[in-house]
Amino acid sequence: MEEKNFGQILTNLLLHSVSYTMKKMILFFLLAVSMNANAQWINSLSIFPANPSPSDSVFLIADCNFPSGSCDLHTQGASVMGNNISAWALHCVGMLAYICNHIDTIPLGTLAAGTYVASFQLDHGAGPVPCTPGIVPGPSSTLTFTVGVVTSLPDLQGNSNLLEIYPNPIEDVLIIRNCLSASKKVLYNAQGQVLLCFIGNKTDLQQLPSGIYYLECEGKRQKLIKR
Repeated sequence: MEEKNFGQILTNLLLHSVSYTMKKMILFFLLAVSMNANAQWINSLSIFPANPSPSDSVFLIADCNFPSGSCDLHTQGASVMGNNISAWALHCVGMLAYICNHIDTIPLGTLAAGTYVASFQLDHGAGPVPCTPGIVPGPSSTLTFTVGVVTSLPDLQGNSNLLEIYPNPIEDVLIIRNCLSASKKVLYNAQGQVLLCFIGNKTDLQQLPSGIYYLECEGKRQKLIKR
């Protein structure tokens, strides 16, 4: 009787041990899936310029958030197949728990006149760059936009009075439109002091302190917010 009780007790202990281990594995798996499924989200998807023509270089702009930092961009890309555009980005996130925002600017090049459907896939990986995507695909978003043709001189004249900049507010790279690339651009602070002069329609302002600035080109001026 004692031997039988001892064997039964040992069997129950083994079964309990296996069951507890399996429970831990299942819990760990579900936790990992949950963390990957909620590890990032897309605030908005847009294009720049807002109303492109076939002569414009078009950029897909994805405003993304992550619940942990520092959400560095690892790699991104896009492919155009007819009127369908597939774009993607992979960010590497750290362990610190805070909302990390990043605006991805993905070049699409010049596009022929027509209506396009752009899809964007956002993924993340753990650890510093380089990293690999998690086991659960991240969120995706789609955007439909039209590349039109400027058909009359008044349209051109109306657009020529606008100095377009993107993104605004800005974090790092600033893109400028409706100002000749060879023209001098001047950046002022809120007190009217000249901070920077440069040539070209793209510049990196990542080192600029947060605040309000003004960009001027060919007599046109635009307010710029750096966050």
